Amino acid sequence: MDAEQNDGAAAGIAAAIGEPARARMLYCLMDNHARTSTELAVVAEVSPSTASVHLNRLKGRGPGESAGAGQASLLTAWKVPR
Repeated sequence: MDAEQNDGAAAGIAAAIGEPARARMLYCLMDNHARTSTELAVVAEVSPSTASVHLNRLKGRGPGESAGAGQASLLTAWKVPR
């Protein structure tokens, strides 16, 4: 990957986590416990529908995982390299 691709990837991740509600959701998931979108809505202090919009924006921006479907879907954290 060249420098231009790295810049683009970094900018995409920064845009994804740059909104405070999304950042709160990701911080919550960093303990590697799966959470539902409804649980993350409470953490982020947003409505469940707003949380769903935020989660959709995060999809494809990092190595997060989901399992299940609909409101039963569980989300796990982006794996942050240490």
